[in-house]
Amino acid sequence: MTRFLQYSIAVLCVVLLFSCNRVSRFPIDDPARVKIDNTLLGKWMLKEDTSRTNYFIVKKKDDFKYAITYMNEGGTHIQYEDFTAFISKVGSSRFLNVQYYYKDVQGYFFLKLVDINEAGDEIVTATVADSTMLEITVPAEVRARITRNVNNPAFFADTAHFYKIKGF
Repeated sequence: MTRFLQYSIAVLCVVLLFSCNRVSRFPIDDPARVKIDNTLLGKWMLKEDTSRTNYFIVKKKDDFKYAITYMNEGGTHIQYEDFTAFISKVGSSRFLNVQYYYKDVQGYFFLKLVDINEAGDEIVTATVADSTMLEITVPAEVRARITRNVNNPAFFADTAHFYKIKGF
């Protein structure tokens, strides 16, 4: 099996995981309240990805939101997926609220910005892995649940390491 095919299967599995049990109907904050961090703008690659044809482009959508495009240039077709995201602060931690649409599931998944190096060219994230987020029916409960668990390692999964290959 080629590395591209292996990676494509892995990405599909992650997408299915997000769609099934890691999505919230509501963001942490609504509307976005934290201005964008220009450090996050640019072209990013995932260290854990062995394919060098996949990357993320993060651009400024407005003063509070990012436009994120995932590009997969491997294989015979260029595939891409667009997301809108914004930052929320919970205590001293920052989270990226990423709007998510897949078939009949709409909502948000959350990436904790665990670490950004001093140069601003490496980022470590962790995904909120609470499988009951989609069951929340009151928007304020999303923030409350994340606040209660912000320092609980079991609340997070899928630590990812990104490095910037081009700034904007």
